[in-house]
Amino acid sequence: MTSEAQSAMNEFVGGSVNYVQLKINASGEVIDHVTSKSLEAGDISALTPLDEPRYHFFKYHHSFEDNTIDSIGTAARV
Repeated sequence: MTSEAQSAMNEFVGGSVNYVQLKINASGEVIDHVTSKSLEAGDISALTPLDEPRYHFFKYHHSFEDNTIDSIGTAARV
């Protein structure tokens, strides 16, 4: 994992952003950072390329049994 990808994941875990997209750089055998930002769930599809594999991490807030919860959704497009 590149240092930029690690920094993006640290920001995600720390709550600075709620979305991180990563990709595998096969030639360099590393995981690269593509983008990270705060966005709504509906915005993710516009950031998803159809011709390259990507990993997405998204933190969303929702209510469950009268509690507000932060959940993390992950997806891989291969």
